[in-house]
Amino acid sequence: MALKVEQAFDLSDTDAERSAAACAVALNKEPMVECMRSNITLMKWMIAEGRMPVP
Repeated sequence: MALKVEQAFDLSDTDAERSAAACAVALNKEPMVECMRSNITLMKWMIAEGRMPVP
């Protein structure tokens, strides 16, 4: 079973709340690229709408 980027984040975030031990998850490149593109698109929209300050 392959984890989505959001699922891997939730897993590692939950693990960090329980312990100071590190958590590592190996993900395929394609889901990471998709997630980054989606985040970049969202940030560009937020900046265009004035919802995010530009440094």
